[in-house]
Amino acid sequence: GGNGRNATSLVRAVAEATKIDPSVAGRIRVRLIGAHAGGAEAADVAKDLGIPWAVDVVPQMPLRACVAEMDRADVLVAIKFDDPDYDVQVPGKIFQYLGRGKPILGLMRETEAAAILRKSGLGVVVSNGNVAGIANVLVDYWRNREKLPERFPARWDYIEQFSLSNFANRLDSELRQAVRSCRSN
Repeated sequence: GGNGRNATSLVRAVAEATKIDPSVAGRIRVRLIGAHAGGAEAADVAKDLGIPWAVDVVPQMPLRACVAEMDRADVLVAIKFDDPDYDVQVPGKIFQYLGRGKPILGLMRETEAAAILRKSGLGVVVSNGNVAGIANVLVDYWRNREKLPERFPARWDYIEQFSLSNFANRLDSELRQAVRSCRSN
């Protein structure tokens, strides 16, 4: 909540999107899982903007249930703290999202996380505070909802480098090399 990572810009953008294209009303929903105070804040903003239907706040759930929620979504959203102190952090959920192969809206500064999203073929990145820009992306997603998979094809050759099995193989290789190096010294 507050000035940290939160969905209030996204909620404001949904309200703006309904002005750009009234057919969006009641159709674009933000489902916040385990959002705590930030979720309540987003729900309050939605009510204040006259779009209470736009935000669902649900409690934390097991990973398996979260993955099922991701699979039901049309677009996944990754929000990073809008603070240079967090620029080098790549939220773990981005890697979970990449594995779903769905479009990802990144609300963040120009960071390594933003570059990963774009290189994956799945990501569109908009600055956290750019409500008009986020609204335009939402309207574009809505108007082209039938074509999202073609418009955002996953670049699996890039995405697979972040898989657990790939990580395990790279770690194994590094450890074997370190052991060989120790033995030769």
